[in-house]
Amino acid sequence: MRKSNTLIAMVVAASASSMAWGAVHIDDTFGDGVLGTNPDVGTGFVDGSENGGVVTETGGAAVLSGSGNWVAPGINSNDNFDFLNANGVKVVYTTDGVSTAHDRNTAVGWIYAGDSRGDYFQSFAVVSADRPKTTNSIFPTVDTGALYVQVFYERGTSNTDLTAYGQIRVVNKNKTAVGNGEADGLVTLGTFTFDSYDGQSEMDTTIIVNQDGWSVGFSEDVTVALGSLTGSWDSVDSVVGAFSADITDEFDNGAYVTATGQVTGNSSGQVSVLSIHASDIPEPASMALMGLGGLCMVRRTRRAA
Repeated sequence: MRKSNTLIAMVVAASASSMAWGAVHIDDTFGDGVLGTNPDVGTGFVDGSENGGVVTETGGAAVLSGSGNWVAPGINSNDNFDFLNANGVKVVYTTDGVSTAHDRNTAVGWIYAGDSRGDYFQSFAVVSADRPKTTNSIFPTVDTGALYVQVFYERGTSNTDLTAYGQIRVVNKNKTAVGNGEADGLVTLGTFTFDSYDGQSEMDTTIIVNQDGWSVGFSEDVTVALGSLTGSWDSVDSVVGAFSADITDEFDNGAYVTATGQVTGNSSGQVSVLSIHASDIPEPASMALMGLGGLCMVRRTRRAA
C-alpha cells in the first residue's frame, strides 16, 4: 500500500446534484429481480450468506433476511475496483426497513467494542479482492484485508422500535485466529451512536477509500464515542486495546463491496438494501476534499424503478 502524509477526506456538498462523480464501477438499484445481473453499471452480486441467510431481490431492493441461530444473509459484488490512487473511490449504500424479533438481554462483547446488547446488525465493507466471493464468505473470521462499517440495532417494544449505534473495524492479511474479537485480529477504529435513527427510513452509509486511508459518513446524525470516522492505513490501532492491523499490500489486486445482516442469537431479522453505488472521485472533487469527522453526507437520490 502506497503511503503519504495526507489522510483521506470526504466531500461535503450542499446538494446531491452538486456532488461530482467520476467513473462508475457499480450502480445497482436491485430492480431487475435477479441478484446476479444488473441492467445498469456492474454485473450484479453473488449470494455469500451464512447460517441459512436468505437474499431476495424484489421490489427495488435486495432484502437480507432469515430466521435461525445467528442467521446471516449477505451479498458480495461481482465487480472489483482499484482505489490505490490519490483520489480514491466512494461507495454509497442506501438502506431501510430494518426489523428484528430478537431481544438480547446480555452483552456480546466479542462482536462489539462496547457493552453491546444489539439484537441485529448490518455490516458494509470494502474487502480485498484476494478473498473468494463464495457462500460463507461475508464475515471476517479469517480474512485477507477489509474495512467494515457495522451498525447495531437494539430492540425496544416492537420489531421496528430500534436504537442504533455502531463501529468501524479493520482486518489485515495477518489475521490467523478464527473469531471476531480484538485479539483475533479484528481491530476497532471508532465507535458511534445515532442521535435518533431507528432503521425505518432511508439512510446512506458512505465509505471513501484511497491510497492513504479511509473515511466514513452517514446521512443521519451520529455522535462519535471512541476513535474517529477517518484514518490512515498505516496507523490502524485499536481504540479499545493494544491491538493493530496496519494495511500494506492487501488491496494491491483490487477490492469489492459487501452488505450483510445478522441476528445476534436465535431469532429473525431483515434489512433492505435499496442501492449500492461505487465510483471514482474525480480530480476536481478531490481538490475540494475536506475532513469529515462525523459530518453527514448528503443523501443520493434513488432513481425511479
